[in-house]
Amino acid sequence: MIKQIKAHLNKSIQSILGQKVEFVKQDEQAFTRKRSLSLETMIRTILGMGGKSISKELLVAKLTVSNSSFVQRRYQIKP
Repeated sequence: MIKQIKAHLNKSIQSILGQKVEFVKQDEQAFTRKRSLSLETMIRTILGMGGKSISKELLVAKLTVSNSSFVQRRYQIKP
């Protein structure tokens, strides 16, 4: 059952990545360059957050980026 849920979640994330223009606030250039905070990384990190501070969540996710860069990237995604 859990494997099916994970597979469905992965499929949904891949679908979003295929249509990222619809999910990004700014222009088509956002999330096009290879960066440590790709759209996929942002989605997976946001979904995995447990309510701790951003700095603790980034440590748990093993992301070596600043809180500011994470917040700036998050604002590029439509709510």
